[in-house]
Amino acid sequence: MIQTHRLNLISLQNAHFQSIIDENYILLGQLLDVETPTNWTEMPDAAVILPYFQAMIAQEAHLFGAYVIVHRADRRLIGTSGFKGKPDAAGMVEIGYEVSEAYQGQGIATEAAQGLIDFAFSHAEILVVQAHTLAVLNKSVSVLKKVGMEFKGVSYDPEEGDTWLWQKCGVVGK
Repeated sequence: MIQTHRLNLISLQNAHFQSIIDENYILLGQLLDVETPTNWTEMPDAAVILPYFQAMIAQEAHLFGAYVIVHRADRRLIGTSGFKGKPDAAGMVEIGYEVSEAYQGQGIATEAAQGLIDFAFSHAEILVVQAHTLAVLNKSVSVLKKVGMEFKGVSYDPEEGDTWLWQKCGVVGK
């Protein structure tokens, strides 16, 4: 688990994934011991994306997999976050996050992103954390700037089209 000031980022395990894929949010809430409203995720294609992350557990890569965001004081599931896989050969991981609409505008995404970055850089093999956003000014761009990421250029994603690449480098020789 990754803890920040207000949040618990909980690594998803097989039972969690299956309950999300089955859209059984009552069971997910029971497994996490939190309230799980039906609108906790903004990710419309969870059933398509989550099996990819579930396979990472079999590869023992769950530390750099998917996490749910739990607001500790409210004991409520409010989003998803995590890494898009194990570190590559250059020591790079990519982060992603999303926060339910009811909790947007409160610094939650920034706090979750910073928690992921801090967690990544606590592992000696991680040298770079990156993220992609749509190629327009939006809330995620603001979040990434707040956590100290730098714009590195435009890249192309076959599903999203042009995206902006953001990176933050860790301290070499920590």
